[in-house]
Amino acid sequence: MRLPTSEELQRILTRNAESGMPGCMGSFDCSHWEWRNCPKAFAGIYQNRHGKRYVVMETVCDRDLRVWCLFVACPGSHNDLNVVLVPPLCWSDTSGEWPPRTFSYTGNGTNRTNLYYVHA
Repeated sequence: MRLPTSEELQRILTRNAESGMPGCMGSFDCSHWEWRNCPKAFAGIYQNRHGKRYVVMETVCDRDLRVWCLFVACPGSHNDLNVVLVPPLCWSDTSGEWPPRTFSYTGNGTNRTNLYYVHA
């Protein structure tokens, strides 16, 4: 998977602005998937508080359902907050590498350059 090019990102931003969400790059979601065939050796580190084994997946997609970020959580990180802070998408966002600050939009009468995701 790869991040969208500048042209693809511009298309995504234009479509979302037409829908009333200027500056939105896509939908961000964390899903909890039960792992029924989890090996017994990993049972403890993938077990939730209800005794079931599961993994957490983080995905980001656009309106065309093109998934451009997928991250499966590490053992022991069984909540959305832990998963959000681990993947490379978060690192590039906090370091200022992604999303590019060359795009701008107007929200509540203020010109902004920090694009965002909608949490589904």
